[in-house]
Amino acid sequence: MADTNLKYPKARLSFGAGDLIDVYDANLNITDGRQLVSTLRVNPSGWTEGKHSSNLTFKSAVSEEGFERDYLKKWKKGETVRIRLKVPGKTITISGVLTNPVLTNNTDGFIDFSISTLGAIKFD
Repeated sequence: MADTNLKYPKARLSFGAGDLIDVYDANLNITDGRQLVSTLRVNPSGWTEGKHSSNLTFKSAVSEEGFERDYLKKWKKGETVRIRLKVPGKTITISGVLTNPVLTNNTDGFIDFSISTLGAIKFD
């Protein structure tokens, strides 16, 4: 297999009807809430399911035309959004609310924006 040179494609992020173009960084954190269960006789004796949640954070460059989507309006209203993270062989859908918006003018000379999505996760 030393002669094989695989291509490693980049993921795509969809917000609403189309793929986001200006996003340059995305991070998905899944919490499954699993916990160990102990009894007086056996420590630990097993495990149990807990609360499932997800947190998707992404960064987007802000061009002279402004934000790619109206994220701040949806955040302020507390609207439920659906974001799809597309990776080879899998589409992960997060349905939830936007939280923690951050606007930064970084040292590379461009403005970027980040926001997180908290909600339920589905694997297609």
